[in-house]
Amino acid sequence: MLRRSSIKNSNKHSIGKAELDIIGDMYRQKRYSECIKEVKSKLKQSPNSLLLLNYHAMACSALKKDKEALLSYQKISKLDPALAGPYYNMGIILKRNGRVEEAKSSYKKAISLKSDYVQAYNNLGVLYKENEEYEDAIEMFMKAKELKPDHQNSYYNLALIKREQGLDKEAIELFFQVLDLNPEHNDAKYDMALIQKDIGQLEESERYLQEILKSDKENENAAISLSNVLIESGRYHDAINRLRGIIKLSSKNRVLVHNLGLWLVTIGEFKEGWKAIESLWEKEDRDSSFWYRQAKNVWTGKHTTKNIVLWKRGQGIGEDITIFKLGP
Repeated sequence: MLRRSSIKNSNKHSIGKAELDIIGDMYRQKRYSECIKEVKSKLKQSPNSLLLLNYHAMACSALKKDKEALLSYQKISKLDPALAGPYYNMGIILKRNGRVEEAKSSYKKAISLKSDYVQAYNNLGVLYKENEEYEDAIEMFMKAKELKPDHQNSYYNLALIKREQGLDKEAIELFFQVLDLNPEHNDAKYDMALIQKDIGQLEESERYLQEILKSDKENENAAISLSNVLIESGRYHDAINRLRGIIKLSSKNRVLVHNLGLWLVTIGEFKEGWKAIESLWEKEDRDSSFWYRQAKNVWTGKHTTKNIVLWKRGQGIGEDITIFKLGP
């Protein structure tokens, strides 16, 4: 989310409070196109109004009109070079457009102007983390945490790095700190569940996933992971029932339908299992990679056209299974 810069209306050619309030209401009500139109008309009277330029930049960014948003933030920075907010906001837009090095520079500029800019440290750390520059990322997250000890994103991002480095014990401790700060942090619960599964603590993993699904019944990642945990625990029918339930809420998720079909076939529930697999075939573009293909001449005593044998190998319950289908 973009942060509104801490700026005041310029004195020269300033507009009235009532007019600014109307524009502010448009922005807060997400009437971004109207907001942009109104701001542009007011900028003709007050071209150097920092507040107008900021509203224009924020509304453009909300509509992904990033080029226009960047131009407004750049103009704000020229009008008042001491402001850190525009550089922070430009960092968000630049990162969104894949201009990572420019985004880094923008966050660094924001920090140089405002040394306690917690979110700028965190966002810069995220860029370092995504580029696997872990030492620099850790430094940024630690600085953000030092400035704001209850900044949960810093703990969470540090935990993700420890997880990626294979330091599960340290990652678990950091995820615990995140959940102490925010017991409803579902991303932290999900990552904790994955770690607990990996180290064989299936009951703990299940507990975290169940908690997520209590507050977010349509969380497909949690549902898939929970069904996998239940399979590893030998609770095949519980896993299948869990998949059935989530598919009712989100029948378009192919992974869920795929897993359900394979698991049902594996335990001998061929009718329902094959129906699920057939539903994927019906929805699937026949040129896609869901089914492997092999052309075969069918011998009937004379030359004939080629038929296609379609086959799919997948992970059943405890073993691989291969399913064949004769295509057109």
